[in-house]
Amino acid sequence: MMNRIGEWFRRLMGFAKGHPDQADQMVDRAKRFANERTGNKYGTHIDKGADALRRQYRGAEGGTPPPGTEGGMPPERRP
Repeated sequence: MMNRIGEWFRRLMGFAKGHPDQADQMVDRAKRFANERTGNKYGTHIDKGADALRRQYRGAEGGTPPPGTEGGMPPERRP
């Protein structure tokens, strides 16, 4: 089961890196959905999570991914 999740995540990050503008739209939709479901109670946490996700596929400055995050996961979390 975990192998499937890891593979799905790697494929998703590959898509996001190849199509960052579309990925940004999906992250924005997910943020709106989460804020609606929680009544904006956790808005700052949701924003931080969305920013961290964007850094994963856009890199620290919108370019290459940060060192050690190839494949979308930090080395200690890779299967």
